[in-house]
Amino acid sequence: MTPATFTHKTILITGANSGIGYEAARQCLLLNAERVIFGVRSVKKGQEAISALRANPEINKVNPGARLDVFRLDLDDYRSGLDFARKIKAEMKMLDVFIANAGMNVMRFMRSRSGHEKVMQVNAYTHFLIALELLPLLCSTATIRKSPSRLVMVGSSAQNMHNLSQLPKDKSIMAYLDDKSTYNGFRQYANSKLVMNAFAQHLASVIPAREVIANTVDPGMVATGFDKELPGWLRGIMYMARKVFAKSVEDGGRTLVDAAGIVGEESHGRFLSHTRGAPSDTPPLVGAEGKQFRERLWEDLLADLRNVDEKYRND
Repeated sequence: MTPATFTHKTILITGANSGIGYEAARQCLLLNAERVIFGVRSVKKGQEAISALRANPEINKVNPGARLDVFRLDLDDYRSGLDFARKIKAEMKMLDVFIANAGMNVMRFMRSRSGHEKVMQVNAYTHFLIALELLPLLCSTATIRKSPSRLVMVGSSAQNMHNLSQLPKDKSIMAYLDDKSTYNGFRQYANSKLVMNAFAQHLASVIPAREVIANTVDPGMVATGFDKELPGWLRGIMYMARKVFAKSVEDGGRTLVDAAGIVGEESHGRFLSHTRGAPSDTPPLVGAEGKQFRERLWEDLLADLRNVDEKYRND
């Protein structure tokens, strides 16, 4: 299923220069999006992606007047995320859809420029900062449109492999995930996707669906080059797995478009899985345990972002 149209809509996609992000941008343009913004680390690669879309005969036929822009964003750095959000707010009067798609997976422990473990920073924390900074713009757009805006977190059923059930009760979630002594390279990507799901669920509990529909979508295994940072032996295994089991990039991109434009208020706070047999919610996101986890994460995140605000408030 796909929406009939994105006519007059402005859509922001991180990591839109390649993979399912690029494909989602292409499909949004075919569905008549008025403006698509690429949030990417390399402006050059973003411009190359836009040039390819400009040369696409289908897009030229149905939506030649669409506006395509590249805004630089380094998700490894809170400062870059804050500058990015400020630029969006300064230059745009409306934002209909924000798709938090960009991500990474590495097995070795690395620190981000902002001091957190790198996978968590790139996949989750900077996206959360941007989402919260842009929330007023998404809400005001919903008021103007008289229909809800969209916030889509690109998750994964890999979240089932998390190790957050081992969380100490006397340690913050973010501190635990930043701790090199307890770091598990096989689990951190899963942890980041579980945390993204938890963020969307908690946000949905405080923001009504009539203003912003916040959901998490798992596109399933897709035939992309996402495994390039993995160890060589694991890249080989994943290469074969994707050859046998992966869906096409077109199908993967469609899952993002559907989450951003076809599913309705029933998807608010939900995990939309396109992986066969994957449950919609996974421990510790259900029941009292899940609620406690989400609240702990939210408190950690707000404390962290208050420090970011104090650090860069006057810049």
